[in-house]
Amino acid sequence: MMKFVQYQLENNAIVQEYHKSVFQYNDEFGLGYFWNIDKSNDTLGTQYTHHGGVPRSQCFMYIIPEHNMGAFIITNQSGMNTASKMLAILNPVFDELIQQSK
Repeated sequence: MMKFVQYQLENNAIVQEYHKSVFQYNDEFGLGYFWNIDKSNDTLGTQYTHHGGVPRSQCFMYIIPEHNMGAFIITNQSGMNTASKMLAILNPVFDELIQQSK
């Protein structure tokens, strides 16, 4: 999965097409090819995210090109609060990496 994350950080024609918005809800949020495109966070810049899972498992993938950063997190547990708990783990990691890059 990390090879896929790394590929999504490349600036080539395929990735540019892959990250293109195909439906725009508003100025801050749209949908691309399999990606949620979030432009609401000025610090992180544009984020490409995808959440998925199967019974008893969930995962998140984040691509944040402005900081040359991506993440993939997976768990073998799935419940009503799993997604929010996964985000609670990722957000401080992103914050720390951004602080270190300044």
